[in-house]
Amino acid sequence: MLPVNLRIDRDRKILVYLRKAETAVEMETELILDVDHAGRWMRGIEMLESVDFDLATAVKPFKPRRPLESDKVGVTYDPEANAAFFYLSMKGPAAGICKDDPKFKYSHSITPMARIGLDEQGGLVWVSFLLEVGSGNPADFLARVDAPVENITNGRE
Repeated sequence: MLPVNLRIDRDRKILVYLRKAETAVEMETELILDVDHAGRWMRGIEMLESVDFDLATAVKPFKPRRPLESDKVGVTYDPEANAAFFYLSMKGPAAGICKDDPKFKYSHSITPMARIGLDEQGGLVWVSFLLEVGSGNPADFLARVDAPVENITNGRE
């Protein structure tokens, strides 16, 4: 399941490790992230190809499927749109809240600039982005993602 783990740095930067591999190259690109009404991240990471890297190569280690074949699990890649979606493992709603409750549904997307790490073959390893000031607490932003979170904002490293 994606992601392997998450990290919150002192500067509110969120690092999402998607798989274990050595990073050979780092570069910048834009991500598309869905956020619920409470400002919590949901669903996953959408990426569009950039002039700096080949998205088809970046998703290859994840054995992506076409969007209509995915069942909203794993990674999808649409060669016609040159777009990929990384479905993250998410926690269900809190006790007493129905999945159809508007508070648990998609609200809007944010598009932060991100730094990405690629392996020697150009496969994606991790993404890192800054949570904008005023976007709330990074731990709250990550509350629905079902993965270990290392929080070094409190001085631990």
